[in-house]
Amino acid sequence: MGYFARLTKEKKLEMWREMCLARFLDLKIRYDIKESGDAKIPTVALLSLGEEAVSVGSAFACDPKRDWLVPGHRAKGALIHFGVTPLEDILNHLCKADSPMRGRDGNMHYAFPEKHIVKFISHMIANWPTGAGIAEGLKYLYEQTPKTDEIEFVLCFCGDGASRQGTFHEVINFTAARNLPIGFVIDNNGIATDTPIEEQMAAMRISDCAYGYNIAGEYIANGNDVVTVYNHAARLIERARELSRHTDFLQKNNLPRAPFILECRTFRMAEHNETRKANCVDIFDFIEWGALDPLRIFRETLLGLRKESDIRAISDREPGRMFSCEPLEIMPEELEKIAKETKAEAEEAYEKAKIMPDPEADESLRKIFPGEIIVKNPRKIEPFDAVYILRTKVAPAERKDMVAYGVALRNVITKEVVSGNYTTRIFGEDVGGRLVEGEMRGGGVYNITHDLIENPIGPKQCFNTPLSEIAIVGAAIGQALVGLIPIAEIQYLPFASVALSQLIDFLPTLFWTAGIAINPIFRLPCGGGKSAGEFHSSMRLEATFFHTPGLKMVHPSTPKDVMGLMRSAVGDNSPILFFESLWALSSVIGKVDQEAIPIGPAALREEGKDLTIIAWGARTWFEAVLPAVEVLAKDGISCELIDLRTLRPLDLDLLLQSAKKTHRVLVAHEDIKDGGAGESIAQKIQEEAGEHLLSPYVAVIGSEFCPLPQHPKLERWFLPSEEKVLREARKLLAYR
Repeated sequence: MGYFARLTKEKKLEMWREMCLARFLDLKIRYDIKESGDAKIPTVALLSLGEEAVSVGSAFACDPKRDWLVPGHRAKGALIHFGVTPLEDILNHLCKADSPMRGRDGNMHYAFPEKHIVKFISHMIANWPTGAGIAEGLKYLYEQTPKTDEIEFVLCFCGDGASRQGTFHEVINFTAARNLPIGFVIDNNGIATDTPIEEQMAAMRISDCAYGYNIAGEYIANGNDVVTVYNHAARLIERARELSRHTDFLQKNNLPRAPFILECRTFRMAEHNETRKANCVDIFDFIEWGALDPLRIFRETLLGLRKESDIRAISDREPGRMFSCEPLEIMPEELEKIAKETKAEAEEAYEKAKIMPDPEADESLRKIFPGEIIVKNPRKIEPFDAVYILRTKVAPAERKDMVAYGVALRNVITKEVVSGNYTTRIFGEDVGGRLVEGEMRGGGVYNITHDLIENPIGPKQCFNTPLSEIAIVGAAIGQALVGLIPIAEIQYLPFASVALSQLIDFLPTLFWTAGIAINPIFRLPCGGGKSAGEFHSSMRLEATFFHTPGLKMVHPSTPKDVMGLMRSAVGDNSPILFFESLWALSSVIGKVDQEAIPIGPAALREEGKDLTIIAWGARTWFEAVLPAVEVLAKDGISCELIDLRTLRPLDLDLLLQSAKKTHRVLVAHEDIKDGGAGESIAQKIQEEAGEHLLSPYVAVIGSEFCPLPQHPKLERWFLPSEEKVLREARKLLAYR
């Protein structure tokens, strides 16, 4: 019986207990929804009925104290193995105030970092990229601080339907390329909601795709046999732990890598969720698989086990020797006792949970960042201390004290953030180096990370990734969960659209639902002015991220702010989107210092009395706003300048103070005006300070409502300009 035979009697009974508990919890949930006249469950219920062997069998091969679980929606047994209690399970389905997700999320959407359980959301396998990041982080930490025990492992689950998503293949490719200690279990029940597998794919065995990624792929025809599942999983996990330690050797010899796909054919003895009544399951399939009930198969297996003394006597087969008729290793009474106990546990959990309080809609629902967020500005003037070199002449002596925007970024990352701190990692497409003719070349398309590729840790701390924004973002989330400080580069801001599910659905909800505070940093080179066109320069995602609770957004305009805000970003406790102006990399130079700049407070660049101009982004300031302000100054107009520099959290307090002081407000930014962050900010000012304004509206300047054209002449027409700022400013100043 393979690895299963090595388990003690206590472990075998524990496996039976987990199978029974998963079954009775699901039956209790099903009963309350379908048959109770007073149903208490307000959420969709996704049950594992009939599939318990897949999750229990594979998870049982893991050590919850060290390994991590990335669950799917049919992984109830695995969740139990990793420590989810009956009360927690029922509470989450009831969406109670004291549930793991505090009533803000329900059903199988758990997140328990302390139990090594990664959050599951309805976007199937959206948690897999995070699992890949955890495996990457665990392997890296193992290599930096070698231990005597085995490397930690990550176990991921999904169904046959979810395996058809692009994320499935991107994550498997990433983990194979990085040779990570991770495994992917597919509970193939032959139907995705209502769509049968033959309409999902041409190949009937999903695991066959493993060979295309040079990893192991195995298929279990009867995934309802928990012993068979356990034996396969235990062997594959043992192999993965060992192979993940020999990356260089495997790469040089093009040998199979550590990850694996284990596909288990099973059957869903329920609808996709318990609110559906579509009855799309074939009745003959139901009868056939009903005879293969996982608990029935396992019970028969356990009752067929003899004591070790009997097994030895039979195998010895000594002539004339009779083996004793000792009782079986496990008796029926023992299994019945556990079954009764687990059923009682499920009943007790439900009775306790249903009378517990529901959540209240209070101010805590507005708390989207951990810790106290202070954005009140003391109104200290912070001059730009920077210039656009094509517009302003700088004396050679003064220029010695200035650095370019791109140099400031490279210096803060190389000399401060990473230097001497192995917990900080930089990665992305083309970010690492490559050995060419005995010399390390590379360091990113902007050369920001070149100085890192030859440091003592080298490719382990600054490394290239496959071309997969989904994997890059997930890797950052996962590494942050295991205590690292990941700085991931998305090569151009528009490319982040590929990973939007990770950035706006999965990551920013972690703290709000589960109280998980992590600090992945995403570098987002962005903006027009380089004739790079829509697909490299568009700022349209800015509005999407501004509209997403839970993300901090930083957009420095000067070299000093680049360094100061990056210092604060690394020490923060929230996800950070760090926008970097492509236009400014070599065009803007300025003074720098060693001070951290808090994330939140805006910068009051200049005081004024006639007009407040709020803007962010280097090109908007130096190419459009500041030249217009010089012209207005010649006309005797005094402008108050506020560089927002942090979009989230928003320093609304300073903006309102200034609006009440100057009585006219203009907001300028590079994103398209229609539906952009500028219109949202303008509405806030109008709503809370409108009675103090002389003008009937807050003016907003943004880019034109069309894709960003590539020709320099057309690009200049598209972007905010000095002329546009002057035109809108004079309209506002006409109101007296």
